[in-house]
Amino acid sequence: MSDATGTTKMTSNTKVALAAFTVLRLALVFDLVPSIITAQLNSPPITSALINPLYTVTQLREGNFLLDLSSTQTQVNNTPPDIGMMLDRAYDGMAFHLPPLMLLVFRPLFATVQSRYLQDLVIGAIFVVIDLAVALCLYDICRGVLLNNNARSEREINLETDMNDKIRPRRAWIFGIDPREKDASSGKEVQPSVVTISDLPQLCCLLYYCNPISIVASCGSKAQSLQSLLYLFLLLAVREAVVATNVTKASGKHRAKIAFAAASFLALASYVELYSFVYLVPISIWIGHAHGGKMKQGIALCILFFCLWFGLLQLFSATLVE
Repeated sequence: MSDATGTTKMTSNTKVALAAFTVLRLALVFDLVPSIITAQLNSPPITSALINPLYTVTQLREGNFLLDLSSTQTQVNNTPPDIGMMLDRAYDGMAFHLPPLMLLVFRPLFATVQSRYLQDLVIGAIFVVIDLAVALCLYDICRGVLLNNNARSEREINLETDMNDKIRPRRAWIFGIDPREKDASSGKEVQPSVVTISDLPQLCCLLYYCNPISIVASCGSKAQSLQSLLYLFLLLAVREAVVATNVTKASGKHRAKIAFAAASFLALASYVELYSFVYLVPISIWIGHAHGGKMKQGIALCILFFCLWFGLLQLFSATLVE
């Protein structure tokens, strides 16, 4: 990932925490924890509260089973196989709800790896990597939003410095406002900040990746939620928009590439779950601001790329399902 944000780097403590929780997630995936813990994590109250049943590996297996069943019937009847008809069978009876391309992507894995246990290991390891990518995207987005060195950020810092003591929060040091050496109203020294603005990107990253809810949903349950993939596409789109606003000396061609990337990721997220479409408006405006005086051109370009990608995805799906 390109670095178009501030200069603050991730600390070694944060890297150690990410590595430690990666080991924990892999331990859950490979069943290296006591069975009593595994049983609790897979209990119906926990899985029903944390996991959307429509976006799970169980749903993928159900769709794959229906495809295998239709393929077997085709062989028995000695009729030539048709990919469109086969994928169409997965949606008979409204038992399967994931998009056709997701089933098409995971079908080779189910065909190659017959053991369900090995399938769980492979998919679990993949989604550990996806969750780590989500956490790093959150880190980059926070850096781009909070630590960008543009004129607006410098103006806000100057306003904080010149803030009147009567309206300055007494405990501003908790919330990251740069502390003064002394509190002018009382003459007492102000203690160092607990959390500074530069710490927030790392906190945001850790709060997602080390969160028990995301760990259990992706790695701790046999159902294995697939929603991290949706989060990754959506956050990659937002990240590209943030990069666009922080790149001040980029050429028009480079800005167009960023708009294309942001619209592409958003189209993928909207293909998996349609409600992600609502983020087109803020992302387009963000991309438009990056084009300076050509804001309308930037917004139109982002919307055009999104419609192009989303239309191609829907067209391809229509050819797979009759």
